[in-house]
Amino acid sequence: MRYFLNLFAFVICILSMLTCSAQIAPGSAIELGAGLGRGIVGKIKDGKKKKSIESSISEHEINGSMIKVLRVPENKIISDAKSYIVRIQNQLDSYYELYKNNEHLTIPYYYSDINTLEALDKDWATEYYENELKEYRNYEQSSHRQKSISKTAPKLQREQSKKELLIV
Repeated sequence: MRYFLNLFAFVICILSMLTCSAQIAPGSAIELGAGLGRGIVGKIKDGKKKKSIESSISEHEINGSMIKVLRVPENKIISDAKSYIVRIQNQLDSYYELYKNNEHLTIPYYYSDINTLEALDKDWATEYYENELKEYRNYEQSSHRQKSISKTAPKLQREQSKKELLIV
């Protein structure tokens, strides 16, 4: 807090010197001060955002791999794209529940909410969501392959036993 008070005093001092100058009009000095204030507030907000993201990272085991997942509680989300973040996190949570219960996953090839989130908030750590979604897709593909193998395995066994009967 002391840092901000000193910074504020410094900015006021600079502004007063600028307004006394013949080259700069008083109105532009005020605009300059307002711009500096917005920059400081923006950095504070980004710092809080970064801290809330870093404190909300955990790990889940998905398809045999340990994946870092990001789940920021709704009341700690500092973003203009809050609704997208909440929707993405809820969708990924539902995928995780299906995965844990060994149920079938149907994941769309193109998940537009992540792209929209990236466009609305370039500072949000979307790579965690993308990596998690990628693992669910890998799981979906491997479980689909496994099901198709289990369907064809009895058929292959029957053909193998027919060949053995013919040989004997």
